[in-house]
Amino acid sequence: MAKNRTFSRLVLPITALVIVSVGAEPLYKNIMFKKPERNRPVSIDVQRTAIFEKIRDTRDDPTELLTQTWNTTAQDWENFLNEVYVYDQSFNPTSYKLQVWTSDNTWQDTLVTTYTYNADDLPTQISSKLWVASLSDFDDYDNLTLTYNEEYLKVYYKQDNFFYQGWTSIFTSPELKDSTRITTQWNTDGTPFQDSIEIVDSSTAPYNLVNNTKIRYSYNPDTTLDAALIETWDGSAWVPSMKVTLKYNTNGTVSEELYQEYDNNSWVNYYRYLYTYDANDSVTKDLLQLWENDAWRDFDQMLYTYTNGNLTNVLYQMYYLTQSWENQFQYTYTYDANNNLLTMVYQIWLLGSWVNNLKGTATYNANGDIKEEIMQSWYANAWVNAEKYTYSYGTGIVNPFNGDAESGKVAHVSWHTHATANAAFHVTLLQPATISLDIYDVKGNLVRSLCREKKMGTGNNRIPWKTTGDNGRPVASGIYLYKLTVDDLAVAGKIHLAR
Repeated sequence: MAKNRTFSRLVLPITALVIVSVGAEPLYKNIMFKKPERNRPVSIDVQRTAIFEKIRDTRDDPTELLTQTWNTTAQDWENFLNEVYVYDQSFNPTSYKLQVWTSDNTWQDTLVTTYTYNADDLPTQISSKLWVASLSDFDDYDNLTLTYNEEYLKVYYKQDNFFYQGWTSIFTSPELKDSTRITTQWNTDGTPFQDSIEIVDSSTAPYNLVNNTKIRYSYNPDTTLDAALIETWDGSAWVPSMKVTLKYNTNGTVSEELYQEYDNNSWVNYYRYLYTYDANDSVTKDLLQLWENDAWRDFDQMLYTYTNGNLTNVLYQMYYLTQSWENQFQYTYTYDANNNLLTMVYQIWLLGSWVNNLKGTATYNANGDIKEEIMQSWYANAWVNAEKYTYSYGTGIVNPFNGDAESGKVAHVSWHTHATANAAFHVTLLQPATISLDIYDVKGNLVRSLCREKKMGTGNNRIPWKTTGDNGRPVASGIYLYKLTVDDLAVAGKIHLAR
């Protein structure tokens, strides 16, 4: 009989899977657009997602993001943080700078990050330095080195400084020390076979990297992930720890994630997530069940509601001993005619009714890029300003997906993954044209035809992609190519997709 456990989402059994980070990323970015979701105790494919997602986030981001807080006394906005990106001619970020507004009414650089890329525009090194007031200078904060087998990430190697020192004696060491190394082995079909994770032994000098976790992946005949076996190092050998098994619907969407623990030389059910979808393959229910007394027991669930393909409500409920679902919190979203997110309202369930807590309001520029977010808190039965995020976009940056402006047809092409779970291309035309857009994998195989000879007008045009192939199944994370045909002009480019 399985052990009776108290489940807590705050305790992660595999700590190595959640310590992956990439240099510096914006601290306040698209707050409204982050869809609420539970933290999975095990995140499959975490290091590839963590690395590329944070790099990719910057590709469509502004060159500057100003964060201000509301001064209730002066009834005005005050500067707080400023984030600045510089890009190269391929629109890869080459530097990131975080500034803090000082009491002298000036901006103080506090964190700077530099990015280095290979010929395939893949990041190879990300280095950060932090301002140390006692030194009146910048000192090393962390360094990430990435190596590849073709386009596949082979080694993730991170070093940092404060990891060993703690905040009370930060930067007392003159050099960076090892922190994490993840080595990935790949199958010939481009799927990962094994991740070997090493973390630093911080208990004993000289603080070397030691074995920590190993993840072995197995696949179905159609190369969809079947299971992930997690093993931990006990000091002398690898010991089975947890297994994650996936089940799929006939259309390729995931129907179940089953988590099992290794106990007494056998796999014992621990918990599972069950998914329900609508006709558009969008998740409508994310149900968590615990294994107790040889049976599954409902624990909590997330319910998703959509209107015209846009997520309009997320409701979180917990199942209590009263044998009923009880509301906990919800997010409600509204959109404009162009499917841009306008408002997000967060409410908590209190004494049988919904109580306002947080509200976000967004505005956009003519290109459909977010221009401003205002976050408000509910106080004394009214919305009170809290924080404001202002986005600026450089005019001299060459987008990696740009067309030939001299042709007089295409002014700009960009790839957006924020706002909703879906992705989209934005094509800015200088004159009406007939558009075709196809997605290919790196081997040149057609993945999806998004539109064929569709007439579009002058200005910004949005072409959505649910990140599925022509067979209706979600495509895997990785590098893809697109071919955009505008009348007789063909534009090609590369995009990175991470789930």
